[in-house]
Formats: sequence, structure tokens, C-alpha cells
Amino acid sequence: MKRKFWILGAAALAGVMAAGMLAACGSRQTEGLEYTQTEDERGYFISKIVMLEHEEDPDYRLEVRIPESYEGKPVVGIGDGAFLGKTKISNVIIPESVTYIGASAFSGCTGLTEFTVPETITSLGDGAFSGCTGLESVTLSGSITEVGSGVFEGCSKLAEVNFGEGYTVIGDGMFKSCNALDAIDIPEGVTEIGADAFSGCMYLAEIGLPAGLVRIGEGAFENTYYYNQRGNWTQSVLYIGDYLIEATETLGGSYTVTDGTIGIADKAFEACALMTGVSFPASLREIGLFAFADCNGLEHIGVAAENARFSAEGDCLVDRTSHTLLLGCKNSVIPADVTAIGDHAFFGCTDLGAAQLPASLVSIGQAAFYGCENLGELTLPAGLQSIGSFAFARCGALEEIEIPAAVTEIPQDAFLDCGNLQTVILPAGLTIVHENAFAGCYQLSTLLFRGDEAAWKNVSVRGDENVTFSEADVYFFSAGAPAADGNFWHEEGGVPAIW
Repeated sequence: MKRKFWILGAAALAGVMAAGMLAACGSRQTEGLEYTQTEDERGYFISKIVMLEHEEDPDYRLEVRIPESYEGKPVVGIGDGAFLGKTKISNVIIPESVTYIGASAFSGCTGLTEFTVPETITSLGDGAFSGCTGLESVTLSGSITEVGSGVFEGCSKLAEVNFGEGYTVIGDGMFKSCNALDAIDIPEGVTEIGADAFSGCMYLAEIGLPAGLVRIGEGAFENTYYYNQRGNWTQSVLYIGDYLIEATETLGGSYTVTDGTIGIADKAFEACALMTGVSFPASLREIGLFAFADCNGLEHIGVAAENARFSAEGDCLVDRTSHTLLLGCKNSVIPADVTAIGDHAFFGCTDLGAAQLPASLVSIGQAAFYGCENLGELTLPAGLQSIGSFAFARCGALEEIEIPAAVTEIPQDAFLDCGNLQTVILPAGLTIVHENAFAGCYQLSTLLFRGDEAAWKNVSVRGDENVTFSEADVYFFSAGAPAADGNFWHEEGGVPAIW
């Protein structure tokens, strides 16, 4: 028989909660609870429960009743690991004062069979109920705004999940390896499904996704029954409803995303090196992180003219509203009105030899050109203001780069493992070189600084891995012949030269 997944209306959920609260108010608190004061000293949280002698009785079962207050102050939370491995707990009654359940708080409580998260709870920590192998039913209130990873991972008997009205996020690995799940209909209002959220749910065969999803994480449905049925894959591509979930590395040639598709999951086409082109339909609204990472054979990008959000001028996928380039390929000609290169836009594009960046460009995102190992010609435009971490990491063909005047910080790992980088021209306003920014740049020997020696002393170089940067020869800019001895440089016809 299929397990049903449904949304509790506000009135129904309130009724469930009212019953639980009345039970709590009508009974005394559980003995053996230990309390720790919060940092602001305004309340307490449950830190653990002391082992009781009769817990050794194989037939003993414990109903935990959390009090609303302790020593005149509210009990506001259940701490990390508070009931970890307490296999005799069969039920938990939580008062309205509690707002969070910490990491592994009930992990391994194998005697717990059902649980209703009260409406006052806003946060569930990592693995809060992981390994509760007796848990069969859970109700999640719409008040939850923070969800850790693996909250119900390994709850092998969990067959019924009720989402309260307004529930929005399914966290990373939230229901991983919950093998009793055989069907789920995720309600409207849920906007994000995290990585590995349902992975390993071996009998999950029926999956309904809401129209308003913004993100589906990597491997969200991997190794489910639905995923493992080859008949659900078409041309090496898996769809669930209107969402493209994954393509296998065997996908080759030019691929056209199915009409009606509204979203593409994170890493959906990762390492599809045989794919030479991709075309997107008018219906497409969302594209996940690293969706085309390491697709180094990509030559062409197209978008239906009717698409309201995206365009594909110059073989670039561009967000029309933000003027952000989201995806490029080796043949990309970046449009003149692009103001941002998005995160991972050219990630792993190994055949990209040169990139002509427009004067309009203001920012370059994280890992935007990561692994573009043949990128040897690159000029950063004068108006560029920010560079993301890993932006040019492992661009092994780069030999020289100038950082524009408006960039005041070089972020972590920005030029990591650029093994042929020899010369860097730095702006006078530079303040910080972050950890690993030039780690692995073993040929780096010359730094041309557009400021003077006094300004250079104010530049903070962080981390021990920027050793070649710290040991490189530093030259200070002098437009005219310097009056004093020292290391100075100037420009001759726009080309750097040492005095």
C-alpha cells in the first residue's frame, strides 16, 4: 500500500499541537533532565538526560516531557546530542517555549515511533533524528526555517511525512536511506530540495514536485527506485515531472532540453564531455549550480526566443534581467552589456584559449574560469570591482595578469595552482591578499605595484601558502625616472618595463 504524504491545514496542525500541549501541562516533567543556561542567560536548554536504573529493563519505555521553564526561565531548546542513543524513549512532548532542536538531539532513539514538530520550532540541527529506526511518522510545521543535513537520515521505517502549511525547505540528506518511503508528493511552497535529500530511498517510486522549486541539489533522488529504473531515462537523461535531474556522461552531440522543463538540478550535466551543444526551451526558469561543470566539449548554446528570462547571444547563456553570464563555452563571445560573469560560468572549459571581457563587466563570480587550463589571453577590464574565490584557479596557461584599480582584495584561492603565472600587476588600493590566493603559483617572481613603498606596507598577505607571492620581487610604480635607488617600474606604450 502506498504511503500518503499530505499538507496539514493550519487548523488541523493546531489541533494536534493543542493536544500535545495539554498533555504536557497536565503531567510533571521527566526526571533526570540536565539543563544548561543559554549564552544570553535568558533561558535554558536541555543538555542531556541522566541514565536511570530502570532503563536496563527490556520492557521499559520512557515518555519525555520537556518543561516550559526551569528556575524561573524558559526552556528554549534541546541541545546537541541531548538524547543521543536513548533507545527507550517512545514519545516526546515539547512545550511552546522551545524554538530549536540541536544536532543529533534524538539520533539513535530507536524506540521513537512518531513525532510532531511543534509550530514554535524554527530550527532542526544536523542529524537531529538520524538513525531513529523505529520512527514511522513525522509532521513538520511550516515555522521551520533552518534545516540541517541528514535530519532523518537512516530512519528506515519512516513511511509517512506530513508537511505543515508554509513548509519551504527539504535539507541536504534529510530523508536519505529512508527505505520505507515509496511515494512522496512535495507540496507547493517548498522552494528547495537539498543534495542527497532522498538518495538511497530504495523503494521510492512515485515523486511529485511542486511548480515553484528554485533548486534541486546534486543527487537528490539518486539510487531511489525511480532513479534506478532505466525506463525513466530518455536519451541518457532523467526527468521528474518538469525538472531535468541528471544526464549520464555518455550523452553526446547537441542536446535539446524538453519543452515544458522549468528547472535543471545542480550538476545535472556534470562531466558530459561528449556533449557539443545545448538548447533551452522557452519554459526554463532555473538552472542549478555546476549544472554544466566540466562539459569541455561544449561549442554551442541556444535559447528559445520566447524565453522570458534567458538569452543566448554569442553562444552565452545570459540572464536578461541581471545581465549575468551564467554559462559559456569555448566559442563564446561575451555580449557588450554583460555586467557579471556568474559562479562556475566557464568551469572546466579546457578548450577556452582566450576570453574578451567587455568594458561593462563589474564582477567575476566564484570559480568562474576554474580549470580553464588553456586560457592564456585575458585582460580584466578597468571597471571590474570584484573577483570571486577560485575565479581563475588552475588556469595553467596564464603567465601575466593585471588586477584593476577598483579591486581592493584578492580572494581566497583566486589564482590557485596557476603554475605558469610569472607576473602580477597590482592596484595601488590593494589592502588584502587572502589565504591561498596564489598558492601553487611556483613561477611567480615579479609583482608590479601601482602604489609606493608606504602603501605596500599596508597590504596584508594572509596564510602560509602564498609563499611565492611573499617572496617575489616587488617593484613600485614611478612614471618618471626614480630619484632614489630601489625597485621601480613604468609603462612604455602600455607595456610594463623595469627602470
